[in-house]
Amino acid sequence: MSELRPAFYRLPVEILILIVKPFCEYNYHYGERLQCLSTLRALRLSCSQFAYLPCVQAKLFAVIYLKSCPEHVKRLETTDFSRITPYVRSIFIESTKYTWGTSFELFKEVVTRQAIHAHAADNPERSTDLNNFQWKGKRGYGLYVEKYMKGIPPLPEDEMEKSYETYMARANEVRELFDSGSFEQVLTAAFRKLSSFTHSLRISTWDPDVGRSRNHCLAPSMLVGDALFTAVLRSVSAVDWTPADLSVNCSLTKEFSWLEDPKWASINLAGLKDLEFSPGCYLWPGSTIQDYVQNETGWNAALTSILKKCQHSLTSLKLSPSRAHSFCRDVIALPNLETLEIEELCVSPRRFASFLRLSKSLRRLKLRSIDVDSGNGWEYKYIWNAIRHHENKIRVDLDEVTIRSSNEPLNMTLGFPCREPWSETEDIENSLNNYVSNSGKWNAALQIWFDGDEGDEDGSSVHPSIFGEDSSSDQNDMEEIWDEDDDNPIEDD
Repeated sequence: MSELRPAFYRLPVEILILIVKPFCEYNYHYGERLQCLSTLRALRLSCSQFAYLPCVQAKLFAVIYLKSCPEHVKRLETTDFSRITPYVRSIFIESTKYTWGTSFELFKEVVTRQAIHAHAADNPERSTDLNNFQWKGKRGYGLYVEKYMKGIPPLPEDEMEKSYETYMARANEVRELFDSGSFEQVLTAAFRKLSSFTHSLRISTWDPDVGRSRNHCLAPSMLVGDALFTAVLRSVSAVDWTPADLSVNCSLTKEFSWLEDPKWASINLAGLKDLEFSPGCYLWPGSTIQDYVQNETGWNAALTSILKKCQHSLTSLKLSPSRAHSFCRDVIALPNLETLEIEELCVSPRRFASFLRLSKSLRRLKLRSIDVDSGNGWEYKYIWNAIRHHENKIRVDLDEVTIRSSNEPLNMTLGFPCREPWSETEDIENSLNNYVSNSGKWNAALQIWFDGDEGDEDGSSVHPSIFGEDSSSDQNDMEEIWDEDDDNPIEDD
């Protein structure tokens, strides 16, 4: 019988590996990568000779993608993980678009926005107008409908109502998965089988494409995001798993109630090396100042709690919250941290400088859309000195970083001595670069750029107490940042 089989089925494994090798060793951009994975999937389904080649399975099953929906729960219950477990390196868990907190008015707004964005996508003129209209919120979308859709909404009211009923029925099914514990149960079983080989865990929330001014559109997603995150935490605790790479991008309520869950206290993150903590914390329409404060307080408490659990193992940290929170109210030493990337945060100079100094292994610092609270005006200079006197040479990437409100945002790379400047703009960049790399002094160009005429070149008129004069209680605060003989935020060589 074997002689009747096509010759292809009798090829040795070595030849089969050579056939698929170009698709397994890709190093392309995202689109070509997807195409290679699609080709491998087709080969695996079309020919049993390829189905269980280790190199093919290692690519196709490197990431397991799960959604909090009935279909994926059923798939988890029936999947035989025995053949793919050694190849799974990352688990990506995402909530669905169905959330039980969505009102009809909000549903109508989101659906209308999505339809309008789809209508404008392929027309440059409509896209340009839509970008301008978006800033006006609901009124802006109404203007677009009037101009390009003859004032007729994308969906009639009766169709919108039927769609909403279907949506809510589905949302209640998703809610039942969490309330009944079904999702947590199947997730725990999957983690128990996969955690021995898996090092990465990513948690995310579905994000609708609804353009600018969209925070209130995403607010209901916090309910399902909280339920998802709590279920994942309990499953991790149940199997005593410590991932090496953790990414939290799901929407969470401002209370961060999972911090009070006993399961969270039992989770061990001592082996965590890479952390991305970028939860969406959106506020409902009509939120008060107290809601904003509670949101920021909860975010800082959550970040502090996580960092304390991985304080001595963390090597990479990325923070990108949905709101401009303050960075690290409680300064925590991360002695093995090598890379820090923060985006859209407010930075207190003293706390941040202290954090940098305690991060003794830091070599890469990326700041994007950061607002540095200049405090008394001169305090931002603590950050430059923390970099200048750091044990390592730190590469600093600044992208839209605002130091003082009167200055233009900084966009530059610092950390290495520069050649002689030849223009005014480059003079600022090179002067600052030379200062933080400890190869130059705080010169007149920097003084004028950052402080205007508030101080002399040596900075001595900025604030007398920071130059060694015992004049205020600020000295006690600075001792946690600088040694007693190094309490001058600006140095002249």
